[in-house]
Amino acid sequence: MMISDQQARRALENLHSQRPFGQKPTTTPVAVDPEFLERVKAELRLLPDTRSDRIEEARGLLAIQPPSARAVAVMMVNRVISDAIR
Repeated sequence: MMISDQQARRALENLHSQRPFGQKPTTTPVAVDPEFLERVKAELRLLPDTRSDRIEEARGLLAIQPPSARAVAVMMVNRVISDAIR
């Protein structure tokens, strides 16, 4: 999933407002029903490893007009920011 600029800004604001920069977030363990977890795992095993339709779509888009280096860099930074709050 692509992270929008607005989502990245909100994530960054959240990171700065909740804890000092570089400090890892604290998490509280949540109890999950083992039966539910097994059902989810079983469903995930049924999914294909890759979505060939999405790969072909991306190849087609890249052949028409590849993204600029700036656009790729922005998406990478947005992803890093988003992943930091997980």
